[in-house]
Amino acid sequence: MANERRLKTVERQRQALELRKAGASYRAIAQKLGYKGPAGAYAAVQGAIKLVLSEPAKEVIALELDRLDALLLGLWPEASRGRWLAVDRVLAIMDRRAKYLGLDAPVKRDDRVTMDFATAARRIAEAEGLDPATFVIEAEAILRELEG
Repeated sequence: MANERRLKTVERQRQALELRKAGASYRAIAQKLGYKGPAGAYAAVQGAIKLVLSEPAKEVIALELDRLDALLLGLWPEASRGRWLAVDRVLAIMDRRAKYLGLDAPVKRDDRVTMDFATAARRIAEAEGLDPATFVIEAEAILRELEG
């Protein structure tokens, strides 16, 4: 049952992405696919984009982790004997692995910082690996649709 629902959700997201690629507004996508509003359609499109991008990203991360493991294995004997240069490189490899795996605690940020909408949208796009200019335009269009 849950798998069936998940498949239907993924298919609906795929359809939403195809409609958006064809130029449909989020309001039109919501009406056609039965989302409550443009925000639901936007979330569906973003979900589809994440699904499309996540599988190749997982494969690249696995490959990078394998490479780091091979480097670590080669340096470990020297590092365990206290050779400071090898120790330094082993720590750098371990740091990189921790970043790939998300093992480090999140960095705390000052919540009092404010910025304009376009700057915030660009930062989100960059963090998600999306084109910032396109993301800002799309985000502004969604806001206009939600307001209108």
